[in-house]
Amino acid sequence: MNWKDFEIIDKNQDYGITTVSVPTGQGKTHAILEYISRRKNDGRKIWYITNKNNNIPTAELKKLIAKNEQVGGPKKIFEVKSEFNNLIDNFPKTQFPKSFLKEYQPLISKLESSVNYYIQNKNNDSGAVAEQLIKNGSIKDNQGGLQKELRKSVIRYLNSAVEIINKTNKEILQCKKKLIKSNKDYQWIAKLYPEVFIEEYDVLLMNTSKFDKSYQSIVDGAKRFKLESELIDNSIIVMDEFDATKNVFLENILENSLKNKGNALADFMSFQDIFKIDITKSYRILKEVTHKKSIAKKFQDLKANFDYVIDTYHVDAQWYLNQPVNRREFVFYSGKRLTFSSGNNKLRLQNIWNKSRNEVDMKYVSKNEVSASSINIFGLFYSIDRFFNSVRHFVETIVKYQIQETQYDTSQKRVDPDYENTFSSVLSYYGIKSGHLRSLIIESDNQFRSSIPKNRMKELPRTNDMFDHILKLITLENRDDNRFVTELSAYRISETPEKTLANLAKAAHIIGLSATANIDSPLSNYDLSYLKEVLGSHFVDGTQFLTDETKERMKILNHSYENSNVRVNVADTSKINEIMNSMPKKLDYLHVKEIVNYVFSDVPEIVNTIAFQLGDVKANYVLKQYLEIVQSFKVYFENKQCQSFLCLTNKEAKSKDNKLDLDKLKDIFEAYNQKYLKNASLEKLNSSDFRKNKESILERLSQGENIYVLSTYQTIGDGQNLQYKPSSKENLIRIVDDSFTSKKDKRFSLKDFDGIYLGKVSYLTENLLDKNFSEDNAIRFMLQTEYSATRYYISPDEEKALIQSCLDRISIRKVPGDSEDNFKLKVKNLNKSLAAKRKVLKILIQSVGRLTRSFLKNEVFIVISSSLIEQLPLEDMKELEENNQLVPELGAIYNHIIFAETSEEQISKEDDQLKSLANNKTNYMNIDLKQMLSRINSLKISQQEKEDAIYEYEKMRELCLKYPTI
Repeated sequence: MNWKDFEIIDKNQDYGITTVSVPTGQGKTHAILEYISRRKNDGRKIWYITNKNNNIPTAELKKLIAKNEQVGGPKKIFEVKSEFNNLIDNFPKTQFPKSFLKEYQPLISKLESSVNYYIQNKNNDSGAVAEQLIKNGSIKDNQGGLQKELRKSVIRYLNSAVEIINKTNKEILQCKKKLIKSNKDYQWIAKLYPEVFIEEYDVLLMNTSKFDKSYQSIVDGAKRFKLESELIDNSIIVMDEFDATKNVFLENILENSLKNKGNALADFMSFQDIFKIDITKSYRILKEVTHKKSIAKKFQDLKANFDYVIDTYHVDAQWYLNQPVNRREFVFYSGKRLTFSSGNNKLRLQNIWNKSRNEVDMKYVSKNEVSASSINIFGLFYSIDRFFNSVRHFVETIVKYQIQETQYDTSQKRVDPDYENTFSSVLSYYGIKSGHLRSLIIESDNQFRSSIPKNRMKELPRTNDMFDHILKLITLENRDDNRFVTELSAYRISETPEKTLANLAKAAHIIGLSATANIDSPLSNYDLSYLKEVLGSHFVDGTQFLTDETKERMKILNHSYENSNVRVNVADTSKINEIMNSMPKKLDYLHVKEIVNYVFSDVPEIVNTIAFQLGDVKANYVLKQYLEIVQSFKVYFENKQCQSFLCLTNKEAKSKDNKLDLDKLKDIFEAYNQKYLKNASLEKLNSSDFRKNKESILERLSQGENIYVLSTYQTIGDGQNLQYKPSSKENLIRIVDDSFTSKKDKRFSLKDFDGIYLGKVSYLTENLLDKNFSEDNAIRFMLQTEYSATRYYISPDEEKALIQSCLDRISIRKVPGDSEDNFKLKVKNLNKSLAAKRKVLKILIQSVGRLTRSFLKNEVFIVISSSLIEQLPLEDMKELEENNQLVPELGAIYNHIIFAETSEEQISKEDDQLKSLANNKTNYMNIDLKQMLSRINSLKISQQEKEDAIYEYEKMRELCLKYPTI
């Protein structure tokens, strides 16, 4: 790509999302960095976000800015790091003044010792102990780490030097910053906490998690980048490996959900103390009489709401589930779908209040037996959530009035009160101190909207799907200490990565870079359909803005292998598939020997070694993976020019592992070594010490060693570079000439791996059979199911069966032997859906991308599992091929597949899947229609619910008119 492409993309829109999906190896990253360096400063802040710290291109960007300074002007850039990393990098260089040391010398001595110890031992277990001490403190004291203690000390030291009387928050902030910038006794603070002057930087670089979580400004408390309107508004946010950033946002959402689980009834009842406050005295924080009257009225309404929930749902009673199948039962609600963990879809949960005992007796009964006086559990949780929303609106109103009243002080000087601090003060005033309760009141979504510019301050359009509902997983757990009490708790998912991104896109221009940015699968990417619906014309495919020069270069690269006579050899594992399909699921030694003799008959010297090493493998699928890897050994050794080879599987090979034993593979590999005299090494590259091991392997390859690398899809992941300098260029082919790009381009001096094995991709969704399956896994699985259902990849019946299976699994906490096949069968449809296939395609594109980043090539060797081929969406690959979106290696794989005998059958199955999408859409629409009519006919329907129903009807009508055959 060319920097001019991004100039056009930048100028096309001020806010929204532009995806830039061009194949790996086209220079996306370098081109965007070149553009950033050339772009004239116009006040727009630029963010560069990527998932992995080692992919943050700070050094490269600094060089480009220095080179292009006359064109783009000087730019201040800053790489945002964690508080811990800032401390490790800068503490040894910090000169603390005597005035600080006088009070805090013991703390500084402790930190000095711990930081030095960590630096010396960071690559071993001792370093981890030091890191724990600095971050979190010792396990015994549990008082927080040394870095927290230092932060508090610095804040006290700074506050003691600033006069705060008769000053606004903004004036105090300015005084602190001026002190740090100009006074030598305070300048050291900016070294340890460089975010103090974050607004002064033109370009900010960081990992996605840091962008999503809080940062420590030291002068103004903890803040979150994505909520800071001064930083986000009108900015440009470059997201490298765009689709992969969803996983980070989702992990943080799930973390908050798990952290904020509480006892719903106890949480609600804890608010009763608020209403004991004397109303006549409770508003002294407000001066205006009209404001006091308004708040008093809202306070009375809030109390009435509280009393209504108690009277209607008996929240103050003791609840008890008297007949659980297990000690814990679960209920799932998606806003449309209601599922119980009883395992019987005909049962319903009946909850009857016993007035004399003030108890609620809970039990499962058939649908027809449910009493009219039964308390609706979802009505209960809905009402509690609505109460929390009312509390939030109540507090927001006080905050608004408080800010209005303090905008002018007695001398008529303009004041800019801080929203977050005022909000926190009001919560504290009413005694709401629990972090858990605060999180239920302060929803990030509402705070986030406050950062959107006023001219774009519209609510995100309703879509009547999972994005407009709060997903709930409710647990009913009988306590061990009192068997007559059932605790009702709820995990809530009220936010999604898509809503986070859509809200950001209302305030900034997001440029998403990824070879797979436009693969439409919510299992591996953002839900693109949702983003297109809520952003409209502001969701743009950036490839339409590519310059003719870039298009020509892409064309040259796509044909460079053919023009340079670089052969791409593709082999599948159909021979292994053929014999394994004829064998039983459980194998004995004779089976193994027969299979090995059939598959490797052309290397009789090695057959006995393979049979001996694999003779004790009993499971059919386990032996199959071994044999496929051994087949890739054969390809590697038979081709002398193949120096480097990468093996990718889902399962990590480990010594003595019963499913993929590293020792067995080493012995077989050595047998090949002895036959072919290649003197090759078998190395493993996993997440442990990844960077160090990767650099070691690449250095050895540069010295001319032959190395076969075992790794996993998860380890290599998105954006990992595996190029190395060849020891000799004598037998290598240069696929483009000097005129293609600058002679200084590193791609002229590096080469990629010569070969790759691509194993079957397993666990496309959470694994229900995992022995450690927990609530965490259950929530992920339910989200994956709801994403798939929202886009009609699965039918309503399949959705119901999947949710039911998940609830069954989490409630029993183990997988009975006779249930294992049943779990597999129910999940099979989800793992074979078009959404899952597109996820596999993404993984394939990212994996093969490890071979396509340089201009020096050898003959390329690819071994692809036939099981992986069956997982691929051929129609999607065909479309990518027709649009020149497949690199030569992927093109060779696609051509190999379509010329295979089984391709027609695979394409036919995909056609059936596409037809089922329409049927699923029809079935879901029927369900929506019934629910809508039920709500409209309800006597209790509110005005908002009526408006929602009308919206749903209009949307359904529009869809039916557009697709009259549905």
